Amino acid sequence: MTTHATNRLLQEAEFIDRYTQYYRRQLTAAMQNSTTDPTGLRCIRMCLEALDMMHGTRQTMVEALGQSSPKK
Repeated sequence: MTTHATNRLLQEAEFIDRYTQYYRRQLTAAMQNSTTDPTGLRCIRMCLEALDMMHGTRQTMVEALGQSSPKK
């Protein structure tokens, strides 16, 4: 694996860690507040945003891994 690919993967891992920590805090607060919000729309929206970010990040990781693999 090249230094560039390794650095890219490490950057993606750091991003995943940061966004995971942020969304876990936000989702915890939203779930706690959902008892006062009868529709729970804020919590649902945050869950959807988190899933979208997770899938986008996975795609970026797959692309980075593909670029780091030796070509046949």
